[in-house]
Amino acid sequence: MFPLRVDKGSVESHPACDGLDNVVRSLAELEMGKTKRILDDLDIIDAMTEPPQDTRAKGRAELVKVVLGRGSSKFYLFDWNGVALDRHTYIEMPDPFDTYEGLSQRSK
Repeated sequence: MFPLRVDKGSVESHPACDGLDNVVRSLAELEMGKTKRILDDLDIIDAMTEPPQDTRAKGRAELVKVVLGRGSSKFYLFDWNGVALDRHTYIEMPDPFDTYEGLSQRSK
């Protein structure tokens, strides 16, 4: 999973960390397998491979398919707010609640 080291008193010793002891404890329990699992493996795979259909992740996923479909793209960049399809084409996607549906059709 992920490495986690919790030193006794490390969280409580700093005033800016008030309340973080519960978070650290939860993470430690997660690492030790003591938390209740609410999703099965298929749900996790779906979340990793299918973007939410009502956010910009849907449009970004469509653009990933366009870039991968080209096969020989030497330059592309994906970030939270936009996509550079090549060195001269940057598509801004500032609204996280816009699906940017159809954007991939205009970008081919």
